[in-house]
Amino acid sequence: MQPSPLRAFRWLGVLAALALFWFAAAPVQADDIVTVDASNLLFTGNSVCGPSGTDLCTEVLSGSFSWDNTTGTLVPGAGPPIVSGPLGPFPPAIGGGFTPSGGGGFLFAAGWLSSGNASINLNILLPTAVLPPGTYPTVGSLTGLGQADAFLLCASGSACESEFYPAGVGFPLASQGLVTITEAPEPPSTALAALGILALGLPIARRRRAGARLNV
Repeated sequence: MQPSPLRAFRWLGVLAALALFWFAAAPVQADDIVTVDASNLLFTGNSVCGPSGTDLCTEVLSGSFSWDNTTGTLVPGAGPPIVSGPLGPFPPAIGGGFTPSGGGGFLFAAGWLSSGNASINLNILLPTAVLPPGTYPTVGSLTGLGQADAFLLCASGSACESEFYPAGVGFPLASQGLVTITEAPEPPSTALAALGILALGLPIARRRRAGARLNV
């Protein structure tokens, strides 16, 4: 007995659906998009804060953003960082990019700019112009590859300048903090595969109903 064309088409559809599921569920290239988490960046300033004007000024920031290693750009949609201190709220991260470092490697820079004209800037010194997954503790001033630092910039004449700029020293560096880079999770593709199976199954079911009507 020869197999009917309908049965052969049905098995062909099943094989095509399985192939679609396999390719849709396969991971895309790793490290294309990464998430950068900067946690507990601490800046210590002058003793001019608080109700008495004699408390030590401190600012702590924890924020994250996503970076596309393929296009070399920030991924839109990051939320504002969590901050505590006198500088007020900060919007989501801005800027971002690589520049060649004079000592070798590439310097990555991104930052957060407050409405009070204060900015917290994050730097990571890397061997190539790509953000690889890893952990990078802030070390004060950068001295070698695989290190990170963060510094605070204040507008001239602002309250930030009087609160955080030590006389004759320049802008303060974060005295503690940790930068963690992880691969961003890819969007689930199981739904796409299921949709493909459904699309392939509908013609089979339609032909089955048509064949049943012809046999009545």
